[in-house]
Amino acid sequence: MKSPGFRSPSPLRQPPSMALREAETAAVAAHETLADPGLRAAFERLQNHYAHLMRRSAPGDRDGREAAYLMLRALDALAADLAGVISGARILRHNYRSVIGTDEDEQK
Repeated sequence: MKSPGFRSPSPLRQPPSMALREAETAAVAAHETLADPGLRAAFERLQNHYAHLMRRSAPGDRDGREAAYLMLRALDALAADLAGVISGARILRHNYRSVIGTDEDEQK
């Protein structure tokens, strides 16, 4: 059990190479998730379903259209967040190389 005052170290307080490795591991997982055929099919099905609900809703069903729209936004936000994890690792690697001059893989 964690003590009440314990907090895990922030990525900025970790050694740069450790933060970079963690970011790259997360990026690989995010890329694999986005590339997964089952997940891509599920995203497409859900997007089609909610778009259909919006198009076919009754004129007075504003709440139904809004709910479908919010679900579409949530799907887009999830995909954007995963893409951001991938981009974030690339940016961190670029910054690490520009500050350090090289990365650990090149030193070995």
